[in-house]
Amino acid sequence: MTLQRFKMMLAGGLLALVLSPVASAQTRDATAMLQESVSKAVACRGEFGDDWDQVVRDALDTLEAHLLEQDPDMSKVDLDVAYTEALEGGKTMKMTPALRAYCEQAMAAGG
Repeated sequence: MTLQRFKMMLAGGLLALVLSPVASAQTRDATAMLQESVSKAVACRGEFGDDWDQVVRDALDTLEAHLLEQDPDMSKVDLDVAYTEALEGGKTMKMTPALRAYCEQAMAAGG
């Protein structure tokens, strides 16, 4: 799996939200989408192993960059809360057929 491919998928989704005429209203949606990306990466790591470690780190970095872009003065505590929610969400996420297909598709795209 290439990390570049995963980053492009995240950036593409975020770019689509930013370019929308109601981008400011979609900021919460972008944050939720990025938190979900972290959660899915954590769930995939739990199912498919340590090859997903870098993907999880990159997803967390993307989430952090987004949060700090939205609020440059965001406290470390608030950042930690966002990280914890995303990480815990992935640990408790049930491996459904749809999630398994997402993980497998991401791995296949990375080649």
